[in-house]
Parts: sequence; C-alpha cells; structure tokens
Amino acid sequence: MQHNAILRFIDRYLGIPLLIFFSMFKRRKRLPIQNINKIMVLKFAAIGDSLLLIPMLRLLRNSFPKADITFVCTKINKSVIDKIPYIDKNICLDLYSFIVNPMSFVKTIFNLRKVKYDVIIDAEQWSRFSSLIIALIKRDWSVGYKIKEQYKHYIYDSVVMHQREEHEIKSFLNLLVPLGVTFSEKDYWLEYFLNPENVEFAERYFKDNDLNSKYVISMHPGCGNNGEAREWSEENYISLGKKLIGYNKDVKIILTGRKTSMQNVKELKTELEKM
Repeated sequence: MQHNAILRFIDRYLGIPLLIFFSMFKRRKRLPIQNINKIMVLKFAAIGDSLLLIPMLRLLRNSFPKADITFVCTKINKSVIDKIPYIDKNICLDLYSFIVNPMSFVKTIFNLRKVKYDVIIDAEQWSRFSSLIIALIKRDWSVGYKIKEQYKHYIYDSVVMHQREEHEIKSFLNLLVPLGVTFSEKDYWLEYFLNPENVEFAERYFKDNDLNSKYVISMHPGCGNNGEAREWSEENYISLGKKLIGYNKDVKIILTGRKTSMQNVKELKTELEKM
C-alpha cells in the first residue's frame, strides 16, 4: 500500500512537469502507413481492463498481420496478457523497483531503446509512467488518450478523447482509428484463452464438487488495493447471492478473492450458507 501511494505521488507531482518538459522538444510526426512492422502497446493495469483490451488487440493483429506486436505490462496484468495469442512478445515491468532503485528505470529505458517502434499505442488511461516511457524510447509515431488534467497527451503524435460515458471496449478500439482502422459492434465480442491444464482443472473441480448439472455463478468481492472507491458493499453481495440461490435450487455460487479480501469472502460465505 505504501508503494502504491509513493507511485501515485511520483506519477502526479513528477510526471506532469516531466511530460510538459519533454513535449517542448517534441516534433509531431506522421503515421508511417506504408511500413508498420513493429508495434508496441502499453497497459500496466488492471486485470479487468486487460480483458476488455482483447478486442482491440485482436483487431490490431487482423489489421497488421505481418507486424511484430510487443506488449508492455506489469505483474498486475501479466497473467492475462501472457495468454493472449495476438501478441508476439510480452515485456513485464516492475514499477515498484523504480522507487527502490531508480537505476532500474534507467536500465529499463536503455533496454527498450534497443528497438525502434513504428507505432506505439498507449492504452493506459491514468498512469503517466507509460507516457514518460514513450517520451524516452525510439518511435516513429504514437497515440494515446487525452484526459482532463492528466497531461499525458502532450507526448503523443495523435490523441483520442477518453469518454467516461463510453464503454471501455469501444474506448480501447478508438485508439486504432488514427491508424486508419475501422470497427463496428461485431468487433466488441470478448474472449479468453485457456490452456489444457486450465480446462482439466475446471473439469476435475466441477466433477469433485458435483457442479456439472448446476447453474454455477462466481462472485469475486473486492477491487484490489486501489479500488475501494468503486467496491460493492458486502450487503449488496449478500442480497444478490440470496436472490440467486432463492431463484433456483440448482444455483451454486463460487466465491473467489485476493488474500487481502479473504475475511470478506468468509463473511459472505457464512451469510449465504444460512439459505
């Protein structure tokens, strides 16, 4: 939690002046339409956003089938990104190491500068670390969001307005429009990728717990360390769970959660078992 607070502080009070400073030396570039061979996409968090990013990555791959696509993530969303087949290479950064050892940031930039990217897509809505990285590495053209009071857009060659009232799937797809890529509602569909071990585990779990003929619903209380403001209350989970169980006797609820939210999960389990 302390590391998160420090990262947010650095991101805002150091990130904004640095972005403004770097923008003073930047020249706007045109999209290299004829030769897009190397593409980088950045997204540091979180799991939910990374899942909603899949339609954009799928359309990006289909639009540039011969391009080499590199994804820059963090440990937060690596487990999701690793499974996405539309990516050629995944680079995982440890943002917390930048606090403990600033030289690790320098080393990261040095390694990223070994490759020049034709296009960089910043899918990060809030963190300025992604914009700072883009400002320091080699690229021909970049695109990212313009968001009120974030100042990230000073770095990009093309900007996309981020609309809070717009579904995030469409928001991510909008990042491809400046590349000349069009999309429709048929491109919104979500997918996820399971390996044989995942399927084997699920089948065994369902069999061992007599769930094959049941209506199985998963609940995951909690929104991570930084999501308290948007967390659903325990009372809401209890109310919904009881309604689902009361609706059909074959409804079975699986509760999942992080270690930090296990107490809430146990309390929810106790309440639902009273049904």
